[in-house]
Amino acid sequence: MCFTCGEENPAGVHVRYYEQEDGSVLARFTGRDHHQGYPNRMHGGVIAAILDETIGRAIMARGVLRIWGVTKEIRVRYRQPRKLDLEQLGDFDPQREKWAVRTD
Repeated sequence: MCFTCGEENPAGVHVRYYEQEDGSVLARFTGRDHHQGYPNRMHGGVIAAILDETIGRAIMARGVLRIWGVTKEIRVRYRQPRKLDLEQLGDFDPQREKWAVRTD
């Protein structure tokens, strides 16, 4: 019953994740009313949860880790409010041990 990808979780966000040919992971999601903070704006906590899952999947897609883990710390800087439709691309650079997420 994963909050981000669990199909049977009634409160979940039901994100679809797609591994790309270059090893990155694409997350697609359209929020519903109960995912809002302000009207027609995605709640920041929901964005952070999707970000967390996208990064974990990108790390696994790159073959860096073959085990499930938990997030020790996450810090998010929001540049602007997001509408309820969200697409983000997550990637992990194993040489630099850095990850990046881009939202469109």
